[in-house]
Amino acid sequence: MARVTVLTATYNRAHLLAETIRSVLGQTFTDFEYIIVSDGSTDSTVRVVQSFEDDRIRFVAQSHVGLAATWETLFALARGEYVAWLSDDDLWDETFLERAVCALDANPAAVVAYADYRNLIDGRLVSAPEPRRCLLNSEHLKYGCFISMCVALICRSALERVYNSTGRYFDPIGGSACGDWTLFLNLWRFGRFVHICEPLGTLRLHDEQDSVTTGVLELARRRFAVRREYAMVPFSMALREALELVAWGTYHRLQKRLQK
Repeated sequence: MARVTVLTATYNRAHLLAETIRSVLGQTFTDFEYIIVSDGSTDSTVRVVQSFEDDRIRFVAQSHVGLAATWETLFALARGEYVAWLSDDDLWDETFLERAVCALDANPAAVVAYADYRNLIDGRLVSAPEPRRCLLNSEHLKYGCFISMCVALICRSALERVYNSTGRYFDPIGGSACGDWTLFLNLWRFGRFVHICEPLGTLRLHDEQDSVTTGVLELARRRFAVRREYAMVPFSMALREALELVAWGTYHRLQKRLQK
């Protein structure tokens, strides 16, 4: 059995998927299985996946059910000691898995190892966010999910504990836009998080992202609900954050209209 299970869900992103797959297969750490689920894709996704002749790939095609439901399917299929998620539009540096596995192996009490990342906007690499040098604590997660699921490696035993205690991996309250936040809040109950202070992944920012297509008002509603349910922050603080997000989204929509 492979030590690591890598998971990717995809929906009509054949034009980006091949590069994502190459970044997984090119890892210096090679003891992994790679499960790709097509969530009802109608483009050339099947041909793209079949073009890679690698026994580590397992491809599953299903009817379209949405990203949140597909997350649940994928995590239930994982069999590795550690589990990693990579979106169909993002990329790993070749040493990501090697560094993350070493980090968890060296810290038996840890349940998550996560790295920093870069952003790719319109083909232009943007400088990485400021490194998070301090140790993660529960107070940080209360104010938002600053960890990207795409540069995190999770102990499957901890994932199973989340499932056994809640009946699911991701809380529907967060939807697909904030589901990773609810997962990390739940995982925190079962062990430490280890931070790799180096960017080891590249995240594309574009208009097709779920956090964008969800809509600003809906995203604000979900974030408000997560903060009230999990973080237990004061109502006034959660409301202020939601209103700030709506204002930010409105501003950027106006900016795009003015640019046309």
